[in-house]
Amino acid sequence: MKFFLMFFPMMNSVFACPVEPHEFMLSQMRGFGDKIGPSISGLTEDDFRDVLSRVRDHYAPDVKAKGLEMEYTMDWANTWFNAQTGWVNNQKIRFFFSGELARGKFMTRDALMYVACHEMGHHFGGLPRKNNWAAAEGQADYYAAVKCMRDLLKNDPENAKAESLEIHAGVQSMCRRVHPETEDFQICLRTVKAGENMAKTFAFFRTKSDPGAMLFQELVPAEKTINTYPTNACRAETAYQGAICNKGPDVSVSFTSEVEGYCHEKSGDTFGMRPKCWFNPNPVQPTATAESK
Repeated sequence: MKFFLMFFPMMNSVFACPVEPHEFMLSQMRGFGDKIGPSISGLTEDDFRDVLSRVRDHYAPDVKAKGLEMEYTMDWANTWFNAQTGWVNNQKIRFFFSGELARGKFMTRDALMYVACHEMGHHFGGLPRKNNWAAAEGQADYYAAVKCMRDLLKNDPENAKAESLEIHAGVQSMCRRVHPETEDFQICLRTVKAGENMAKTFAFFRTKSDPGAMLFQELVPAEKTINTYPTNACRAETAYQGAICNKGPDVSVSFTSEVEGYCHEKSGDTFGMRPKCWFNPNPVQPTATAESK
């Protein structure tokens, strides 16, 4: 894991996704365990704990090497649809995952892994950031696809099943073009599908209706980089672009440059870049008027 923990931005008060005092949010979370509904996704508590523990254990050695602690709560009984992360006193990273998220429609083991990678991405994803410590929401998604999923799925026996996934032919073609090695191709497919299923899960939670295919939709370019949550279709597109970026986990993340460590037009890249539906590295500056001169 060469790309982790080159730099850790710290903070005194602890915030999470969504941005609220984390101690307060944890106290509220503990009140959401009265009645567990059915798992619409089909994921079990064993799935929930197995996937999330895998992400935790993958990152634990790097966190420990920096002299930091990790508090990682997996609350299957909790019925609040959310996952969060934050800091405690500049020395502990805190994560919280609710079982309700895993039980949501369209959620899969890979999509749940992608969610956990997203939360890790707030700490390890680099720029752009949403505040003085957390990578922007779109950046956390991009990191999940470019770095985290690719590292976690390496040598995974489930990769052999990837080619049977129901996924857009354009995705298959591009994944094959960028990743000619069989396992890399399979991981690309799994990552794109995981991001799409995550986006569909969130969309269904809001509308209670099937959102249909999330990929290859017409997306509106952002006038400037969006640090909060992009649209669900934009998040699916971010997973796709991240999966086809050719700068994987062996390329270190930078905490001082948006260009280094990822695909970027300034590096001459033509695909796999952060999508313009949330990322705009060249925002248009307003034209000065006579009154403002």
